[in-house]
Amino acid sequence: MTGREGEESKGKPRSGYRVGYGKPPVRTQFVKGISGNPKGRPRGSKNKPVELRAGLFREIFLREASRALPGPQGAGLTMMEAAVRRVFFDAASGRPRAQELALRQMAQISQADEALDTEFTKTMIEAKVRGERELERRERFGLTDKPDLVPHPDDISIDLETGNVTVRGLYCKEERRIYAQMRAKAKILREGLASVTEMIAREKSPERRKNLKQLRATAQAKLDEVESALSF
Repeated sequence: MTGREGEESKGKPRSGYRVGYGKPPVRTQFVKGISGNPKGRPRGSKNKPVELRAGLFREIFLREASRALPGPQGAGLTMMEAAVRRVFFDAASGRPRAQELALRQMAQISQADEALDTEFTKTMIEAKVRGERELERRERFGLTDKPDLVPHPDDISIDLETGNVTVRGLYCKEERRIYAQMRAKAKILREGLASVTEMIAREKSPERRKNLKQLRATAQAKLDEVESALSF
């Protein structure tokens, strides 16, 4: 049957056909083989994937996770903290899915921590052995102008029974460079504090003395911060 014939026959009611529930008028019925929405979505087509770069998704996810929870009940929590707290609350309430999720995440965190500990122990043992060999080589050839080893093998302590490793001093050359910069900054702050103290003693204007004291307090707070980091 052609489309025109279908349209003509569509408008003619069949003998004995009664319009009612589930029986629409013939003129409004679909014709077999002709789409009721020819401009609609093609049959068998799939959803178009949303193009979202991995880096962009990561940025959005982390931004939303670190966003403060709105409302008075947020109590300074981030969205991520609130979500984790909810999972543990549901787990403690006896919800199986929340319990499974909490246990699975704790197991993954534990495995990651163990892997980091194992890698750190391996790295420190290798550094100690390599450092001791280097010190022996320097002593054998009388090499005294070489830079210090970082970390120094004597600063690496290994408990053979437990496998625990402790390191005294600095871990790497980058840390040594940072600490050198911090020591230089502390020296400048101390010298600046001494100069400001002398200026306060000589200053006769109450207003300027007040400003200088505020400057000294700020510099002292910064010096305390740097010295605290150096003593860590």
